[in-house]
Amino acid sequence: MEKKKRPTGANLRRIHHKGRGTSATEEKDAVIIAVFGSKGGVGKTTVAVNLATVLAQKGKRTALLDFDLQFGDASIFLDLENKHGISELVQEGSITKEIIRSYLSLHRTGLSLLPSSERPEYAEMVQSSHGESIIAGIAKGYDFVFIDLSTQMNDLSLMALEKADKILHVINPDISTLRNAKKTHELMKALKLDHKIQVVLNKENSSTITAKEIAELMNIKFLAKIPVESKHAVASLNRGIPVVINVPRCPMSKKLIDLATKIGERSYGSAGEA
Repeated sequence: MEKKKRPTGANLRRIHHKGRGTSATEEKDAVIIAVFGSKGGVGKTTVAVNLATVLAQKGKRTALLDFDLQFGDASIFLDLENKHGISELVQEGSITKEIIRSYLSLHRTGLSLLPSSERPEYAEMVQSSHGESIIAGIAKGYDFVFIDLSTQMNDLSLMALEKADKILHVINPDISTLRNAKKTHELMKALKLDHKIQVVLNKENSSTITAKEIAELMNIKFLAKIPVESKHAVASLNRGIPVVINVPRCPMSKKLIDLATKIGERSYGSAGEA
């Protein structure tokens, strides 16, 4: 299989200057929230799935797009089938609202999931233009659309970050993650997307590095700080039940529910936790 080219500086600028391309007459109904981590294993899918689940439980029309095309596993978190996903959808040719909806899997909470593909090699078929059409087609019928992104800064991810109203950057309190996070913030600043970023500190209590030290080091405030609950998180994943449903009263779930409530009320501006 041909190796996918890394995005060049020209590509980055092209994607950024392309803009959202939305006029007043084409205004989207949904709030688009991109969730990403600059390193694998930070818990971005856990955050995306559980936030979307809570909003769906609250009666918000909510969709989750799994744009981690090769190894996305949002469907596992929700115990939904992943036989036909984004990679198969783009082979339909014309990407219409009706076709997109035919590929959605419905969770018992009312959450709609557009899964990635079951076959990682099919990821090469999905271009940023496909992703743009999917976002435009699905946004009209929902209040909130979450996009679970790959850790790779490829054309698809950059397009989604550009289209997003808010970007949740999930980080962990370890040196490797923080190093990558700092590089990511520098890139977002260069692309003039830094005003959209809200930082979520996941696994807060898993390190000797404190939240205060991270905030001072990166000159940031946290939208939320979520403690690690490995026992509950793993058990929930193995059962295919979001932790906010499986163990709603544990500290991890309470923080996720609080964050989802804040997002649902759209009270997630520049202010945050130190």
